Amino acid sequence: HIREVVNLHIVRFQNFFLTSLGNDFLNVLYAAILEQPGRIAYVALDQNNRVIGFVVGVDNSSGLYLRIIRQHFLEFFRVSFLQILRRPSVLLHVLAVLLHKKDTTMQNNGNTSLLMSLAVSEQSSSRGLGKALVSRFADNAKERNCGSVVLTTDALNNDGVNAFYEKCGFHVSVQQMVHGRLMNTFVLSLKN
Repeated sequence: HIREVVNLHIVRFQNFFLTSLGNDFLNVLYAAILEQPGRIAYVALDQNNRVIGFVVGVDNSSGLYLRIIRQHFLEFFRVSFLQILRRPSVLLHVLAVLLHKKDTTMQNNGNTSLLMSLAVSEQSSSRGLGKALVSRFADNAKERNCGSVVLTTDALNNDGVNAFYEKCGFHVSVQQMVHGRLMNTFVLSLKN
């Protein structure tokens, strides 16, 4: 279902940096995440077995981004080569994003899961599907002895998404500027 996940990602995250890198880049990225130990991933399918929602993350992101870069460097380079030639800053931006995530998303000693991406199709939104995917992700993380789930999303011009995560039980633990964008880091405690 990776291609369908990528297509939904592109539709739902139209003005995001990773989306600007294109289908091939996102295919490599999602495939790389899914082959990592500790991955947590679910898709929601409609009656025709088409992806209408997904959630992807890991139960411990310690070293995740560097591992993905090492394991898939040539694939990432191949799918982004022309963009890098046209805009060399793309390579620096990708590395900065990945290294930032490595440094700031997880200070957890392996006890916090990272929800990396969640999307629901426009037609399926406001029907509880996103909340069900988050709940399934959190239940899986708890089964793996994670004490919390963390995610990062834009703080500004993103009221619906921020309200959604709050309705799911998350709270903002940190607000910080990342590459010129104010970001909320949300945490959901899995402890009873």
